[in-house]
Amino acid sequence: MTAAPAPLPEIPPIAAVQEFSRSVANGGVRLDPAAAEQFQRELIAIRDEVAIIRQDARFLVHRVPQFGANPTGRALAQKFVDRANDFTAVLQRYHQVLADMDSGIHQAVTNWTRHDQENADWFRAEGPR
Repeated sequence: MTAAPAPLPEIPPIAAVQEFSRSVANGGVRLDPAAAEQFQRELIAIRDEVAIIRQDARFLVHRVPQFGANPTGRALAQKFVDRANDFTAVLQRYHQVLADMDSGIHQAVTNWTRHDQENADWFRAEGPR
């Protein structure tokens, strides 16, 4: 018996990244620079892979297969181009989500650094006496 597939998350990934971005912008997410470093390396690797796939997908859009000069062949070729365009659009959106996530991580690190500095300043000025 095979295990049942994991249920889909209730929040689509794009909405989750948007919520993350809002939380970061409001200062609600702080990320230690050391912790962020590994995550950013992995995120960059994923973005690089997606960029390669996007390049390959754009090639497919511009290399229309020839299925013959008859109406069925032309319809199949158009269907192929339409699917390649759809795939390219999905990859473009995914690439944008990854870029938004990267920006959010940078901002979360900035939030952490600012919060850490504010606490350090407070302890220097008014800390426990």
